[in-house]
Amino acid sequence: QCDRHVETFLHCIRDVASFGPDGFAACKVTALGNPKLLARLSTAIEESRRLFEIFDLNGDGVISREEFEYGYNKFFVDGDVRIKEIFEEFDPEHTGYIDYITWSMMLSPRDLPKI
Repeated sequence: QCDRHVETFLHCIRDVASFGPDGFAACKVTALGNPKLLARLSTAIEESRRLFEIFDLNGDGVISREEFEYGYNKFFVDGDVRIKEIFEEFDPEHTGYIDYITWSMMLSPRDLPKI
């Protein structure tokens, strides 16, 4: 069923392209995927958001290194080995904090089931 929608989407994209560089086409992603897979992915993303909120102990919208260490050690067993490495990966600008945008960008779909 999803494949039959591909031509419609391509047609819409071609039509918008003819309007110039300021045109855009919005595609409903749910029409392109298996509903069960999309539901599982949605659940994983929501769980990732909830985990961020759990790690953010003071609720200020960012996770400090201390909050990260506490939260990581609470849920994962390899904290002594991996905390420094993971925090630095999630804090590429070395601000000492992880915001939700960075958190969600750093987690790949492969990581989400592990959470």
